[in-house]
This record gives sequence, structure tokens and C-alpha cells, in this order.
Amino acid sequence: MKLKNISFFDKLKSGLGGKFGNKFKNPSVKYKVFSNIKVIFAVTLLISLNIGAYILTEKFSLKADLTKNKVFSLTEDSIKYVSSLDKDIEIIVLNDRDKFLENDDYFKQSDNVINEYSRYSDKINIKYIDINENPNIKAEYADENVTENSIIVKSGTNHKILSAQDLFNIERSPMGGASITSSKAEQAMTSAIIGVTSENKIKLDMITGFDELEAHDFVNMLEYNNYEIASVPILTNDLSTDSSGAFIFAPNRDYDKEAIVKIKNYLENNGEYGKNLIYFINSGQKILPRIAEFVKDWGIGINKGWVFEPDITKRLIADHGLYTLCQYEYNSEYTNLVKNETIPVAMPASKPLEILDKDKAETLLSFSATSGVYPEDAPDNWQPSEKDMNKGPIPGLIISTKKNEETGKKSTLVVIGSMTAVDEIFLSRNSLNNSSYFLNLINKLTEKGETVNIEPKTMGISDMYIEGSMAMAIGIIFVIAVPIGTLLVGVAVWLIKRKK
Repeated sequence: MKLKNISFFDKLKSGLGGKFGNKFKNPSVKYKVFSNIKVIFAVTLLISLNIGAYILTEKFSLKADLTKNKVFSLTEDSIKYVSSLDKDIEIIVLNDRDKFLENDDYFKQSDNVINEYSRYSDKINIKYIDINENPNIKAEYADENVTENSIIVKSGTNHKILSAQDLFNIERSPMGGASITSSKAEQAMTSAIIGVTSENKIKLDMITGFDELEAHDFVNMLEYNNYEIASVPILTNDLSTDSSGAFIFAPNRDYDKEAIVKIKNYLENNGEYGKNLIYFINSGQKILPRIAEFVKDWGIGINKGWVFEPDITKRLIADHGLYTLCQYEYNSEYTNLVKNETIPVAMPASKPLEILDKDKAETLLSFSATSGVYPEDAPDNWQPSEKDMNKGPIPGLIISTKKNEETGKKSTLVVIGSMTAVDEIFLSRNSLNNSSYFLNLINKLTEKGETVNIEPKTMGISDMYIEGSMAMAIGIIFVIAVPIGTLLVGVAVWLIKRKK
């Protein structure tokens, strides 16, 4: 028996039968039915695509960061670290999420960054707890001054608490006001995650006892990056044998002989060496003779006066010659300490340093060839002459080493021309490399692994962030309004064609 090819429309006609079925003999009727089926199919497909996109967005947070400096995204350093985590981490934001977002655009950026971490690791869990409605959590951390908007990062028995201020660089005005200038949320969060998952912290000693200036900003930077800083009164205590390095930070008084002996013994380490000392000069003081003699033994000289820069293009502040910018030296194993070498390091009011022994010491940062020295005894109306200029390059940071010839282990002394280089106003500025340079220098000296250094991010365009109400409105438009509108248009077309 021979089979016949039966078309879809033949089946439809035979199934419907009667007078209506006979209408399919009319080509125009066939066209109208087929057109209506295509419209219904297209509308159904559009609705399905919108619903599917909505579900995927809710589940997988599909989005793109279109800002120039990727303020809402994690850098590769953070992604690489969290992607390899093998420990569970809990991030607790101590506020209701909506209230946290209401604070400021920078809080919205920080919230977005915080939630990025869980995208790259299933080991990270993020939750929001309103501290005012859950007083137990405040009692649990009573000794650590947790407040609204604090963030707890914990893993096992380790935890680290960040205040909201830890997420931002804040500039204070002379009138006492304050404003957020950039976000360091990623740096703070990634450093906290590294801190609670790392087994060991590197210990550093801050020497006290000779009216040292406050190093609060510098210490904060180190602690954020998981160094353990201990204050050591050198008059009564020896430096810690298990610390990797120590700091002399801007003393107002010269060290006595006993203190100098203790520091020498620390660096020699019973012949084992392997220690580091960083000396930030108090540039507001005259040269301290005993300390100057001690660093001279390491091949470093400290000279009188202050470095000034006649070239305004090499100043941080155009009309202030003492606000000098440094240039990097590239003949050392300590090069490549910053990612972007076009960004300078500022070192205002620096003492002019000098290398006395090239076999021991080398320059890491220097001032330009046009730089000169502002005399200590200069009158108020002093103006530089030709003989005062073009003294450079003048060293601003010198490193010197001594080592055990048998084992090869070495101790290092770093002398920095001014303590202002690690003042908060310079550490927090995006236009300077101060924080990156000094942190990475210390990381290299102490052979610290598991470090990240992420540049602060400025909210250049505030309207890139879509608020919840706007996001809901857009969702309603594309998930509901557009499909319904398309459906109504399709029905209208069908009715018009039906009447023809």
C-alpha cells in the first residue's frame, strides 16, 4: 500500500471538519492562522527568555562592572587568593543590609566588593546582623569595641574586626570635618581574610623610650597587612629574639650608649644576623650624634638641612620646595616594589642622606639631579642661589647590609630621610605610591609571603550603582511590562487581521 504525504494543514482541516474546516482551502485563512501562531510563539519565547534571564541574574549575579577602575570588582590578586581557600570563612556585617547601603555611595561600593568574595569561593559565607537587634554579638566581642557597620571576618578560632573607617581613606579638614576620598575595602577585606587563614604572623618591634613621635598611621597599615607590632621600651627591655625587624621612629632625643649596644646586638644576632632595622629620621630635629654615628658604621651619612626641589614639576605642592617627590633607583634587588612606577613617592622635608661605603650601602629612593639643600640656619627670607641647586641626585632612602660570610645570612639597616613619608595624608593618597612602596619594602625584607597590595579606588562615577528601587523598576519593565506589551500588540494585530 502506498503511503500519502499528509501536510499539517490537511490534518488540521480533516480534524476540524465542517464548514470551518473548509475555510482552510482559502490561502488567506491559512496565512492568517500561520501568522497568529508565529506571533504567539514569539511572545512565548520572549517571556521565557525574560523569566530565564531574571532567574539566572538572581542565582548567579550576572553583571558587568563598567567603571573605569573597576571599583565594584575584585582584582586578580584577591581572586587568586580566595579561589584557593581551603578553610571556611564567615564575614559578618553588623547592620541590616539596607541600612548599611543607606550610609553613602562608598558604603554601596564596599558592600558590592564584600559580596564579590563569595562569588569566587564557596568557602566564604556572608551575612548581615543588626547589632541593635542582636545585643549578644556585641557582648561576644565586648573587648574589641564593635559598633554598627563593623565587619567581623572569622575562620575557626581566628577573627579580625574592621571598623567602617577601615574600609575608606578619610581626609580631615582643618575645621574638623571629614570626607571619604577613596575606598580601600578590597585591601582591608583581603588582608583580613589572609590574616585569619594564615598560620603565622611576622613580628616587628617598635622601639620606644626617647620621645618618639606617634606612628599610628604606619602601624595601622602594617597591622592591616597582618604584621604583629610590639612596643619595646629599649631602656628596660631587649628587642625580641623572635621578631623579624624593628623600627626607630622619629625620636626627639638621642639614644644613650646602652640603647645603641642593644640595637647592635639585635642586628648581629649572635653572629647569625637575619634581622632588619628601619630608621625614620625626625626631620624636625637636628642630627642626633649617637644614632648618626651608629648608621655611619653601616656606610650611611646623615647631613644637615633639608632637601628642596627648585623644579616645580618634581614637587608634590607646586609652591612649596620642601614637598619633594622621589625617583626610583633601578640597580638593586629591591626594584619593582610598586606596580605603577609612574606614580611617585613623596618625602617632604627630608634630611639629605649620603652613601659613605658603596660596598655596604645603596640608594633605593633619591631626589632629582636639580635638587638642593635648604640650610638649617637659613633666614626666613632665604632664596636658593645657583650654588645651592643641582646637588642631586640626593639619596632619600638608603639600605645597607652586613652578613655572615659563612652562612650568607644578612641583616639590613634602612635609613629614611623623613618620617613624613608614612604620614596618613601620604599613605592614603591615590596619586602617591607611599603605602605600596613601604609595605612592599618591608614585605621583601621580612620575606613575607601571602601579601596583597591593592590600590585605593575612587568613585569617579556615582551613577554606575543601581539602587534597589531602580533595579526593581527595571526588572518590572523588562520581565513584566515588555512581555505583556508585546502580547497586547500581538493580539491587536491578530484582531485586525481577523476582521480583514
